[in-house]
Amino acid sequence: MKIALLPNLTRNHASAVTAEVCRHLDGLKVDYFFDEKTSAQIKNIANVKAVSEAELIKNCDVAVAIGGDGSLIHAARRAVKFRKPILGINAGKLAFMAGVEKNELYLLDDLISGNYSIDKRMMLDVFSTNDKGTFKIGSCLNDVVIARGEQIKLIKLKISCNENHINEYYADGVIISTPTGSTAYSLSAGGPV
Repeated sequence: MKIALLPNLTRNHASAVTAEVCRHLDGLKVDYFFDEKTSAQIKNIANVKAVSEAELIKNCDVAVAIGGDGSLIHAARRAVKFRKPILGINAGKLAFMAGVEKNELYLLDDLISGNYSIDKRMMLDVFSTNDKGTFKIGSCLNDVVIARGEQIKLIKLKISCNENHINEYYADGVIISTPTGSTAYSLSAGGPV
């Protein structure tokens, strides 16, 4: 098994948790890799194996995001291109979507032995259309926010799904959420739930 490690090194404990993950994977004799940018930032891991960012997810069997929910959401955007599963390891205090806490690294044994199930989640492919055509913005696991930016006036938004017209809105913006996402985003923006 080849594992792509995607730590969010901006998180306080992510570096230490990443080192613990690597020690555990070394004990299991599992190959793991970082992208080149991340590997240059890692100081406390002995055998750092780096590959290009383009090859990292493509050639792995599973991606492991180390950080919080945001780290997992970011990893999902990268992994979906190659249809790779993701495991989240919480490196902080609170992560609702992480499958493993930093004190549960022994559960990596189940990942390596194949003793796990995959929880499939809906993702959104987001496209934008303007006078130059339609182009893909990206994919998201949680939600997408379309906002007016720095304009002072309301904007007109035409919303459709799978080419079916839903509605038109004059608003500051719109939040579209997957079941993984949270209606709290809408509520905190002053919108309806």
